[in-house]
Amino acid sequence: MSNPFPNQEKKQLFLTLLKVMGGHKVIVSFDGAGDSGSIDEPVLYDRNENLIDLTNATFEWEIETSEFDHGPNKWVKRNDVRQMPVSEILTDITNSILEAHNIDWYNNDGDYGQLKISLFETPPKIELDVSQRIMTTEDYSFDYTDSEESEEGK
Repeated sequence: MSNPFPNQEKKQLFLTLLKVMGGHKVIVSFDGAGDSGSIDEPVLYDRNENLIDLTNATFEWEIETSEFDHGPNKWVKRNDVRQMPVSEILTDITNSILEAHNIDWYNNDGDYGQLKISLFETPPKIELDVSQRIMTTEDYSFDYTDSEESEEGK
């Protein structure tokens, strides 16, 4: 399984930033079905369940990008380090964890759930809760052949 964090040091620094901002827990919700889905705007709560504004919060983060190289005629992956909004990083982490577990959360009946980060625990607990929608079909068949034939024979 691939790691949604560039490395252990970046992971610790990022989680420490969330704590320094007064964060107690992070919730990132997602919901999908019918070949589409969305990851909601991440929310950071303080210890009293008040929202902490993430609007201007940024952090230096490493992301994997790819581009097509026409020389060897193949896709080339590279890692870029850039200053990114904290909310975007949390969304990317959620998406990476969903992909790492091969969860097809946006197709068919879809899945929904949350990524939860409990910053008050040591080390911070990161868990993914997924609920899968499954449409079921119950088939019934009734045979009236015998009852119709017996009615005609009377």
